[in-house]
Amino acid sequence: LGLISTTGNNFYLNNNIGTLSVYKNDAVTSIMSFLQNGNVGIGTTGPNTRLTGVRDSSALANNSIGNYGFSVSAGSISSDGIAMGDFGTSGAGYAAIQSFNKNLSINPAGNNVGIGTTNPGDVLTIDQKGVANKGLTLTNSGTTVATLQNGSSGANENALLSMYSGASENIHLYAYSGAPSWINAGNVGIGTTNPATFKLQVAGNVGPDASNSYNLGASGSNWGCLYYNSGTLGTCASDARLKTNIQALNFGSDPEAAVNGLVPSSFAYTAASTTIYHGLIAQQVLPFAPELVATSSDGY
Repeated sequence: LGLISTTGNNFYLNNNIGTLSVYKNDAVTSIMSFLQNGNVGIGTTGPNTRLTGVRDSSALANNSIGNYGFSVSAGSISSDGIAMGDFGTSGAGYAAIQSFNKNLSINPAGNNVGIGTTNPGDVLTIDQKGVANKGLTLTNSGTTVATLQNGSSGANENALLSMYSGASENIHLYAYSGAPSWINAGNVGIGTTNPATFKLQVAGNVGPDASNSYNLGASGSNWGCLYYNSGTLGTCASDARLKTNIQALNFGSDPEAAVNGLVPSSFAYTAASTTIYHGLIAQQVLPFAPELVATSSDGY
């Protein structure tokens, strides 16, 4: 160890024998060490990075200001600055970066941030490394509020968005075609911000993307009553107490014949032949009470 020069306000030391260390007055506890390779250690004589700080071996149970290991501030860290720390025991603790009395900004001048990746393609990119159900979790005091994850492992990419109310998962939207998606909270509106009446309320037209390709309901899973402009269809309540503006229909010059021509029948639809329905046949009603019959664009 030698003094090279004291030019101006600079002070130079030459370390050509190994590690230069500064100890406490016990001559045992290292405060700071300088290695010949340029590494600097605080609390260690063997720094393995350009700057290595080692705290004492006791477990620090909380992240109070005094327990942080490294800080940068304009004065007292408790009033202004940022700190880094290591808390708990090996394998059971956590590392922390904490700002005090100001916001913490990452890349305020731009560029992307990656978690689990060295090549982030967006402002924030998270790579789950092929592990299922890993991604982004939003919590409130330790309770999960929402998660955005890849629901599949390996090379499969199937996004899963889950939202919770308390312990109940009420929204489950899965991009995987082989798994269900569902909403089990309140009403859902499409084209409206106030779906106050129905579980699904649509402001606009609803229809299939191809003719004669899809059904509404199925055998054994029937709709009770369908309401439309001219009346109702299906098994609908017919109690007089539920109706208003009741007017008698005029079935032409021979009402009795018209009524006698209405023949209640039981029947099954061709597409669902195992379910029996009861009602009137349109072709039988048409000659006697055309007011009760309408023909759709497909001829039925």
